[in-house]
Parts: sequence; structure tokens; C-alpha cells
Amino acid sequence: MMFKKKGNSHDNIDTILGKGGIFKGSFEVEGGILIDGKVEGDIKSKGILIVGKEGYIVGNVWANDLIISGKIEGKVYIKNRVEVQSTGIIEGELHCKILIVDEGGYVNGIMDMKYTDEWFIYSFFHPILKML
Repeated sequence: MMFKKKGNSHDNIDTILGKGGIFKGSFEVEGGILIDGKVEGDIKSKGILIVGKEGYIVGNVWANDLIISGKIEGKVYIKNRVEVQSTGIIEGELHCKILIVDEGGYVNGIMDMKYTDEWFIYSFFHPILKML
């Protein structure tokens, strides 16, 4: 199941890390990201983040929306909506406004759904929060 709302589609993907790819370090992009490889580091996106079945992220994540069918270990700051698909796993912290978990999807850790735009902007631009 993918987001049904207009503007939340694969058409907005600007950056792709394909299956078998490994990226070590942090990066920031303006548009959407599709991760089907492994990332060791922080990711900041002003668009959608899609973590495919083969995707694995160890680090902190900021994005407008998240669709996950792979795995994230770390702090996850999503401005709007998170969709954890049946094979998706989030371990750590999850901050978002809307959370949808398909049967089989897994979220383990601290969850905060009172997430505000101000908190998102603050956490996005203040790296000190990564140490909290």
C-alpha cells in the first residue's frame, strides 16, 4: 500500500541508493529518497523517504513522509506521515503526526505523535539533538 494523496508518489524521488549499495556518512537532499541499500549515517530530506525491503539505515532520519518496508535503527523525525509496511522495522525513536502500521510491521522504542512543525524544524537544523 502506498500513500494515496496527491504529491506523495515515486515521481518525487530525486536520489536513489540501489540494492547492494553502501553509503557511510551523512547527507541532505531537497527531494525524495529511495533507499534499497545500506546507509550508516544521518539522512535529511525535505521530501519523502522510501526504505525498500532491502533498505537498512543505521542513523537518524528527517523527512516529510516515510514509507518503510526495510529497517531503520535510530531516531526518526517525520513531519507528517509514517507508513510501516508488513516487512518494515523501526527500532529507536519515532516522532511523527500520523502512523500507519500494516500487519507484520514492527515499531520498537519511544514514540511521540504530538510532533509539531516547530519541533521538526528545530530538530532538523540543530545537530545538538542528535546527541540527546
